[in-house]
Amino acid sequence: MFNWKEFAACSRQSASAFCAADKHLAATLAAPEPLARRTDKVGKPLPESVSINEHPDVPNFRRALSIRRELARGNDPYIAYAETAIRFLDTLGPNDPLYVVLVATTSGVYEFLYESTNQRASVSEVSRLENGK
Repeated sequence: MFNWKEFAACSRQSASAFCAADKHLAATLAAPEPLARRTDKVGKPLPESVSINEHPDVPNFRRALSIRRELARGNDPYIAYAETAIRFLDTLGPNDPLYVVLVATTSGVYEFLYESTNQRASVSEVSRLENGK
């Protein structure tokens, strides 16, 4: 079961470097409730929104990340993202729930991988991946 307050308390530490540069992210994680989920027509998060989803198939998520990482070339920012995500996924037990939480601010989109049983989180700025920065 997802609990925003537990997630936010756990995630503030892993996101501290991003929070220093993005005050909206810090404010969102300090709020007692998540912002409403808002997306464009294709499902991309709109600024000032939060999307929370439990991932139904962690092994296939890991496999897809691994394949895309192998296909990435040069200094593609996807490589660093995939390696961070895979390292986090490798720490999960077979029955640990995985939530993918997207926090969109006016400055960026941040993907949190969150395991609620042991209160662990990993964060990546995924708007960099879309913009190729």
